[in-house]
Amino acid sequence: MFFNPRGVALLIALTVSIITTISVSFFKENTFTSLSVTATLSFLTSFSLMLFSLEFMLLREIEKIYVLIDKLKQKDFKIHKKKIKANINPLRRLNAEIISYTNKKQQEIEELKKLETYRKNF
Repeated sequence: MFFNPRGVALLIALTVSIITTISVSFFKENTFTSLSVTATLSFLTSFSLMLFSLEFMLLREIEKIYVLIDKLKQKDFKIHKKKIKANINPLRRLNAEIISYTNKKQQEIEELKKLETYRKNF
């Protein structure tokens, strides 16, 4: 449910905001306004930083790996490029691509082993 960059950033931002507000509430001279400003600023700051770090750093690197796998598939003419939905989680998409590629390679290895035994027999 929350396994997307915005969901994770939202959960972390809420946690940071709550912890910050509780920590600030222990001081004597606090008003509701100062606590709400503290909660809002800590939420907005942590949400934007977490979203940036997840979206642009982690997921962009995964996308680079996916592009490399795609280039590898283009060099290998026997593996047909199939379209995977763009809205699938990038980690699941990357996992699916790697599994697909390794299955195709495993089939090629088994076929080569069969040909080897066939050649040995004749």
